[in-house]
Amino acid sequence: MSVETFGAGGRAAGMSPRPHVATAGFWTLNRVLGAFIAAAFGFLFVDVRYEHRLLSGSTVTVLPILYAAGAACASLASLAFWHRGGRQLLAILSVLSVLLGVAGVWYHTEGNLRHLAQVVAPAAPPAAEQDEEARALALMAAAETPSRPLVAPLAFAGVGFLGILATLRRFEQK
Repeated sequence: MSVETFGAGGRAAGMSPRPHVATAGFWTLNRVLGAFIAAAFGFLFVDVRYEHRLLSGSTVTVLPILYAAGAACASLASLAFWHRGGRQLLAILSVLSVLLGVAGVWYHTEGNLRHLAQVVAPAAPPAAEQDEEARALALMAAAETPSRPLVAPLAFAGVGFLGILATLRRFEQK
């Protein structure tokens, strides 16, 4: 076959050129991170919903569930409107997520951040050779520690920090 049959572009005569794909430049690094963040909020929704399933329906226990669900949907919407306010929406969601994570740690530790020291260096169980008074003091100290996961809310803060990075213009492709 000759060049005239296929033309300069290698297509057969009479065929329309390959349609331009409008989404070719859509997936910048920022938007890929935004999609990852939307998925992370979705997973946080599932995880927190499961972990809070036996708790009462108080505002404090429902707030992370509602925020994670709303943030997952809003993060997806921010991808579609990235240059028309979507970036700013994801930035606001990210800052709120960091604040929610810090507030969650405060709530889970009951305002006593010294409980976090037990996450880093947990107290040893009372030894059998200790006297009764030392064992009683050790058991009382263990009973004062909240039973909630102390650093689990920091997952919201981690996703929020990733969101802040995703909204920085320095990583946007020109």
